[in-house]
Amino acid sequence: MKHIESDIQISSLYWFKLQYPKLLIASIPNGGSRNVIEATRMKKEGTLKGLPDVMILEPCGTFHACFVEFKQAKGKHSKEQIEIMGELLKRGYSVNTCYSFDDFRNVVERYFKCGNNGFI
Repeated sequence: MKHIESDIQISSLYWFKLQYPKLLIASIPNGGSRNVIEATRMKKEGTLKGLPDVMILEPCGTFHACFVEFKQAKGKHSKEQIEIMGELLKRGYSVNTCYSFDDFRNVVERYFKCGNNGFI
């Protein structure tokens, strides 16, 4: 099994931590296969289906923080992802989808220039 989205996310976070060592970035472990007991526990703990993969915990311009969803080249957003991403945008967060490390780097650089419009 290939983990293309995971590999993009890993390289992206590695780069981010080197470029911005004092800033906070966190992954949101919503995806993946889990047994029923673990999935039930995570749901009770507040896991929110559709939440993007990563959050950069640094306000910039009018944005409170920056969310990033990683997708492989032909990846599609689920209905829940589209709904949650729309809600995040309405609440003042930057929301982005990255299909490669270069996409992520561009999103981050644009975000920290405070010129990112927030998009899906």
